[in-house]
Amino acid sequence: MMTPAAILNSSLVGKRIPFTQAPVIDFGPAEGGTRAGKLEVAKNLRDACINAGFMYAKNSGVSASLVENTFAWAKRFLNETTPEQKQAVSMAVHGHNRGYFTIGEENLDPASQAAGDLKEGYNIGRELALDDPDRNTPLCGTNAWPENFPGFREAMLAYFDAMNDLSRRMIRIFAISLDMPEDYFDRMVDRPLATMRFLHYPPQKGVITEEQLGCGAHTDFGCFTFLAQDGVGGLQARNVAGEWIEIPSRTDCFVMNIGDMFQRWTNDLYISTLHRVINTSEKDRYSLPFFFDPNADAHVEALPTCVTPERPARYAPTTGLKHIMERLSAGYGFDIVNGGDKKETM
Repeated sequence: MMTPAAILNSSLVGKRIPFTQAPVIDFGPAEGGTRAGKLEVAKNLRDACINAGFMYAKNSGVSASLVENTFAWAKRFLNETTPEQKQAVSMAVHGHNRGYFTIGEENLDPASQAAGDLKEGYNIGRELALDDPDRNTPLCGTNAWPENFPGFREAMLAYFDAMNDLSRRMIRIFAISLDMPEDYFDRMVDRPLATMRFLHYPPQKGVITEEQLGCGAHTDFGCFTFLAQDGVGGLQARNVAGEWIEIPSRTDCFVMNIGDMFQRWTNDLYISTLHRVINTSEKDRYSLPFFFDPNADAHVEALPTCVTPERPARYAPTTGLKHIMERLSAGYGFDIVNGGDKKETM
């Protein structure tokens, strides 16, 4: 008996619009290094962050071959390693928000989903030296690397480093867009709580409802996210009118979106947009999100250029680590810092 094709509940159908409705930001002029180029990109970035929160990042300086190689290694890990190898690097065992998680272990919309997200994946953070004091900071511990899988670690760190470099250049454009000094954030992102992931979404079939999606509706937690997609599609974002809009896959651009921490930092000027993934393609979907968050001890408070007498600060000051921990720990059934059974971590 054949499995029926996917049938979406009416509330899950994304409105198909031209992809230019999610603005395309060409970062080429900023990559050239001139002040005029940076100002041009910063203006376009500001408009997109205020009105959409989701955009395409074009000419980012990260090579297509590096992205393709990282996708290839991600698929090799998921398809070629044994269950025992995956278990040995499981997030639930390893802790530190690093390593492998299986389908259902992450739930980004627990209010709607009982079974968790229909995806599996792997988390990688900064590779720290043995004497790095950050190794004792939650979410800054050691990476989990599978044994007897040569080449994987080097490939993942090459992509992490390239995306981390891009993000540190990008946050300078964000500073300009907010009328702050270009180097304003530099000291707060030199030891970032950045996380690279690779994700696999099997195709969904039959009747699909909000009770389980590939990725439940959520906003990202930190500053901003870069997402590489594999051409399969399935990403949707909700606009300010409450409509779910399809964000078509483009292999020549990253998708970039604002996270909750940057919305908080900008006093709600920049939008952290609700989004979800529903894979009805009948193909396996793979993606590479890179989440850029500040140092654990970074002071997060409404920027002075985003506060006026008519628009006073809307959030209490916090730190990078405190904000991320408050959001992240709610999505797993195990202790993301120490591994094992869930317990209080802050």
